[in-house]
Amino acid sequence: MNPDSTSTPVAESWDAYWHGTGDAGAYSSGGASHPAILSFWTEFFQGVERDYPEVNPPPKIIDIASGNGAVIELALAIFADGTPTTITCLDVSTAAVTNIRNRFPHISGLVADARSIPLDSGGFDIVTSQFGVEYAGEKAIDEAVRLVAPGGRLALLLHNQASSIHRECAASLDAITRLQESGFIPTAIDMFTAGFAACRGADRAPYDAAATRLAPAVQALDSIMVEHGQGVAGDTIARLYGDVDQIHQKMQSYEPADVLSWLNRIDSELEAYAGRMSSMCESAFNDKTFDRIRAGLDKQEFTLERAEPLTGDEDELPLAWVLIAKRNNFPDDVTASVGEYQSKNISGSSENEQRTEVRPWIKRLLGRAVYDLMDRGIIDSTFVESKPAWAAPFQVLIGKIRNYGDSENFIWVICGEVPTDHLDSTAAATPREAARHFVMKWQLGAARHQEPSAGNSPENSSRLVAKPHLNEELVDKELAGKAESLYALVEDAGLWERQSNL
Repeated sequence: MNPDSTSTPVAESWDAYWHGTGDAGAYSSGGASHPAILSFWTEFFQGVERDYPEVNPPPKIIDIASGNGAVIELALAIFADGTPTTITCLDVSTAAVTNIRNRFPHISGLVADARSIPLDSGGFDIVTSQFGVEYAGEKAIDEAVRLVAPGGRLALLLHNQASSIHRECAASLDAITRLQESGFIPTAIDMFTAGFAACRGADRAPYDAAATRLAPAVQALDSIMVEHGQGVAGDTIARLYGDVDQIHQKMQSYEPADVLSWLNRIDSELEAYAGRMSSMCESAFNDKTFDRIRAGLDKQEFTLERAEPLTGDEDELPLAWVLIAKRNNFPDDVTASVGEYQSKNISGSSENEQRTEVRPWIKRLLGRAVYDLMDRGIIDSTFVESKPAWAAPFQVLIGKIRNYGDSENFIWVICGEVPTDHLDSTAAATPREAARHFVMKWQLGAARHQEPSAGNSPENSSRLVAKPHLNEELVDKELAGKAESLYALVEDAGLWERQSNL
């Protein structure tokens, strides 16, 4: 645990905020509850449940910058049917962690700075954060990435500078700042202190003077609500305005100590609220920053599954940035026969060096294949799941590409020192079968464009096979040669035995 994490001004301001939310604070303290956000986490954790059916040990989940525990609550609702999990909540605020642990005693809690998390790398199958980790800056994103185990996933909802939430935060910050600058609460405290004293027989003049000083502050609150609406800052301005007016009209019905304690408490909580709104506005990522984070993940051993704005159906503005990435988990057999295959690119390399070189090669080829298929209209977006299925390193790679969340349908893709081509999953059950189909497809494609012979007109052969997408300089003779080379690989039974499905 970071020894300084609970003694900084930032930690203290968050403690004040979460103490308030745990004790019915003066403002709305619930987590983001937009249907699109709830749907996002519901679908994500349902996917986790499918991916980890009754595994032992159960998947380890950590939620970073947990706040009021909104993500943890949704996860537990999905796993309520008995799916085993171990969950850890992490926050810089002791109050936040305490509140969550009080609600969910069976989960673990850790108070720590998200920029320096005292946990081992790769220790969690699922790492999540909703509107939290970005408060600590991009370094905290790196820490979240570090915690993801091979084969595990990172799932983040991040503040978006162009979002409706960001606009609401900016309006709330402006409203609370102007409320504080108006002196409404200190002047109301003076007025009620003098008013309660006057009710007990003291001089009325101090009360009248304080009431006069309060008038401009009341006008300031009116202006705030006219500009931003009565719902700004979680109705804080409107409710404070109405409650003070009600107490003022019936002062004799209230206990002075209760009213003054309430106003002092509101004043303290507003400071924490303003601090949180300011942090939200400052932490929101613009397009450039998000692209930099996405590019950083893409250069590491991660496959991006979603990296885009999250939008609500009824709102043109985005709600957040969505980032889901899976840490690649290439088994050792991906390079088991690299040395045996005698690739000149890696001759003389050690096994570890071979593996280090093969993995980026696989990732690079799969990435190019995804963009190629999107350009050709085969897939709608680059935000898909892609994984290797078989490889002859530095020569041929066969992989699977499917839409995120679709566990049944996928596309076979082949790439490398061969044409990038695709095949529907129904055409082949194994990578070797897919390779055979590609051989036949290319042979027919090359033959189709040769001189037509009897019974083999271009019209007839075009119904048999479509020529794959090729560079313009790749002539039919070269296509036939690629088919012949791939056929030689298909017929090498020993090669396929040494390299099982990845």
